[in-house]
Amino acid sequence: MRITALVKSSDHVCCRYRLAAYRQIWEQKGHQLSLRPWPKTWLSRWRLRRELGRADLVILQRKLVPAWQLALLRRSTDVLLFDFDDAVFLRDSYAPQGCYSSARARGFAAVIRACDAVIAGNDFLRVSTRIGTPWPTTFGQEVASNSFGSARRAPYGAWKEFDRSWRA
Repeated sequence: MRITALVKSSDHVCCRYRLAAYRQIWEQKGHQLSLRPWPKTWLSRWRLRRELGRADLVILQRKLVPAWQLALLRRSTDVLLFDFDDAVFLRDSYAPQGCYSSARARGFAAVIRACDAVIAGNDFLRVSTRIGTPWPTTFGQEVASNSFGSARRAPYGAWKEFDRSWRA
């Protein structure tokens, strides 16, 4: 299985500890992991679809994207995962407006609904996936299928194979 992860950069701490750390395990199971920095220009984002079309599974790491980019990602792959932490949907704890942001919550809920599954490292993050969605979608450091939305489009065999690899 070809796995492409859209990341801030390949040397970013989240990429190193949450994706690259699994590279050896996945490669032993026959998977290929490609770490792709998120495109910086508008034109390169449009070209992204062709590149992602070669992947069996795409992981969007720690990024809320506008609706048009989310639709582009969704159309580009059969299986779309979202790896996130609380910095994605909450402001800095020192922000004068407080931690909660309705704009971030809406964007977060849109990404959650568009993905086949999400990756959460703890119970707080798992529970947070319920923002704007009626269903639980994750559990700690494992991957859970989203029983609504796009999960019906995902190839079940490829999905189960990746899920077992992640848990190994």
